[in-house]
Amino acid sequence: VKVLVIYPEEVCLSHTVLSFAELLHEGCQTDVILDLGERRRIAEKGPVAWLAAQKAAADRVMFLSSNPTAAACDGACKSVRNYSNTESMFSIAVNLFCSDMTNQSSVQKYMVVSFNEVNAQDTLPSALNICPKYCLMKDMKNF
Repeated sequence: VKVLVIYPEEVCLSHTVLSFAELLHEGCQTDVILDLGERRRIAEKGPVAWLAAQKAAADRVMFLSSNPTAAACDGACKSVRNYSNTESMFSIAVNLFCSDMTNQSSVQKYMVVSFNEVNAQDTLPSALNICPKYCLMKDMKNF
């Protein structure tokens, strides 16, 4: 199973994104697609073409939601920043994939994952409201 992980700029790359990718890869035997390490291909193809190709290759697309604990992580992670333009990648992905999300047969390909029990709906773009939402700590069996 291939999973494309899309994350906003506020989500800690070191503690959250990479740890989650490792959990998916090691614990769930999932191939994880991240923009990290793909900067050259993204620069060559452009972000829209790269995301479209990854969407086609992925079995699932997971949008990570930001949460109130992200601010606490910033102090510990000052040396590790999101070097790619993750906010625009997140926005581009939401806009590019939202037409798919309205198709009932495709909506199950997409999900929103939060890392705490706080309802992250307020921080999500409205286009993601249609996606199934999971809290990692409560819904681990769904992964």
